[in-house]
Amino acid sequence: MNKCPLTLILLACASVASGQSTQTWSTDTEGSLWSGTANWSPAGSPEGNDLIFGNTYGKTASATTVGNVVDQNYTINSLTYNNTGTSGSYWQVTQINSGVTLTLNSSATTAPSPILNVGGVAGVSTRVAIRGEGTLTVNESSSSISVGAPSAGYNALLDMSGLAAFNANVATVNVGGADSRATGSLYLADTNVITATTMNVGSSTASTGGGAYSSLQLGKTNTIHVSTINVGVIYSGGSITYRGGLTDATTEIRGASGGASRANLSVGAFSGQYGINNAKSGTVDFRGGGVDAMIDQLIVGTRYDAGTNIAGNTVAGFYMDKGVVDANSLTLGKTSYGSGTPTSSGVLTATVGVEGGSLRVNGNVNMAENASGMVPVTANLTVSQTGSMSIGGDVTMGSKSGTAATVAANITVSGGTLLIQGNLTEGSGGSGVSSTVTVSGGSLNMDHGSIAVDTFQLSSGKLKDVASFSADVSGGLNVQGSSTLAYSLDGSFTTLSLSGALTLGASSNLELSLADGFTPGASFVLVSNDLLDAVSGVFATINGAAFGADNTFFLTNDLGSFEYKLSYLGGDGNDLVISAVPEPAAGLLCVGGLAGLWMMRRRIFPRG
Repeated sequence: MNKCPLTLILLACASVASGQSTQTWSTDTEGSLWSGTANWSPAGSPEGNDLIFGNTYGKTASATTVGNVVDQNYTINSLTYNNTGTSGSYWQVTQINSGVTLTLNSSATTAPSPILNVGGVAGVSTRVAIRGEGTLTVNESSSSISVGAPSAGYNALLDMSGLAAFNANVATVNVGGADSRATGSLYLADTNVITATTMNVGSSTASTGGGAYSSLQLGKTNTIHVSTINVGVIYSGGSITYRGGLTDATTEIRGASGGASRANLSVGAFSGQYGINNAKSGTVDFRGGGVDAMIDQLIVGTRYDAGTNIAGNTVAGFYMDKGVVDANSLTLGKTSYGSGTPTSSGVLTATVGVEGGSLRVNGNVNMAENASGMVPVTANLTVSQTGSMSIGGDVTMGSKSGTAATVAANITVSGGTLLIQGNLTEGSGGSGVSSTVTVSGGSLNMDHGSIAVDTFQLSSGKLKDVASFSADVSGGLNVQGSSTLAYSLDGSFTTLSLSGALTLGASSNLELSLADGFTPGASFVLVSNDLLDAVSGVFATINGAAFGADNTFFLTNDLGSFEYKLSYLGGDGNDLVISAVPEPAAGLLCVGGLAGLWMMRRRIFPRG
């Protein structure tokens, strides 16, 4: 009857040594109560014992048909759900009634690990649902939670989407993790508080992973205090997403100590020898809910290959559309290779997408690195819709060394704002590195930093406060269509030092913001061109409005209104310069002075 005798024997031996008893659910009557002592084998109260739900009794046909009911508060030593049939067509369904708490907290000297175990039996699939208006609490900081089937092609599922509350304080949460080729799925309850040192969602340790893929679906309210979170690492894929149909869902992520502590988050960090056509994926997708996360190292898409047979595409992604993620650093797409003579195929693609909310990276961002890897790397950073991303350090777009495979780094701003407070540059590697920046909406604000990339496309949107600019492939700066070139006029104003020609589209806009409390000078060199190329085209508007006569316009702050004139022939003849226009009173004074000089000349040198 597929009872897994080895598991039963080990649990029984551990129970004898610790003074606990092992009990197995032993009735097929749907909705039977835990308090019914005859429903257990051996008969008796389950309090303080190791409990097993196997394949012999209690199976139901669906996740909503209740097989057993926790009808009063219990504290038990451990809870194990073994297989429910190799076809995965049956369920074990436990209901925790309203006002009832089921607590897993071992009284043994050495706590069982895992203390909550779903699956773990080779060659079978396990499907479990824990539901009801009650609470499941796992409180054993030295133990673990495991949801995983250690055989390729099989899955262990723990569905708590119908449960009111889930609390866990453990060392490790493994969803398809730790075991060879383990695959698991965990659907969290409506309200969840999880504290752990490590969480693995897809981290199979077998080199023949066979495409194992595990998933964690978040509930409505999720407090996750975990020091290290791995999603799709080692040899198997994994994902964290919100379950469908939720509204106003939120997730808080911190380190294990909570407060201001930070977690480390690795998404799609794969290593080892790959099987042919074994595509690997790692995804964290907070779209559809909010997020409040404090991260130390955010790593999206890394691949270390240590064998001679390297194949399959590797895909990793991090996405958000609401809330705030604060990270100290971001690594986006990195690969390297160990020893041996490899044959390789496939690519590594890593993407960060900010569609809403705010992603803050306090330090540097490294995109598409390839130290010695044989797999090409593509890294994509996108800001769209209402998204906001700020980077406190430099952004390096692509780098490779020696004979490493090619790399490509792409930044796309189609909406929202990308603020880079350092420099935006291509890394080392020469022709094997490609860097492309596309601004087709929204705003790229360089905060007086420099841009040095292969290709820069400004087809719409805004480019603001650039100190220097060069684009080796696309040439000079082309402010296409209705794009905007913007400057902050304040004490930190910086001239844009341009390599190549400046081309202005027929609908282009010049934006100048005059800071309050700042008295503007007589002139500002907006663009200093390194060559003799004339500026091509003219701005259609300034700050969205038409120019006055002779390219004049007004800038206003709390100190008053100041008139300036724009010249495309300033500096050495092809620089973009604005110069103050004298006030009318000053102009009249100048005219009067000239007239007086003329009269004096008449007196001194009379005609005749």
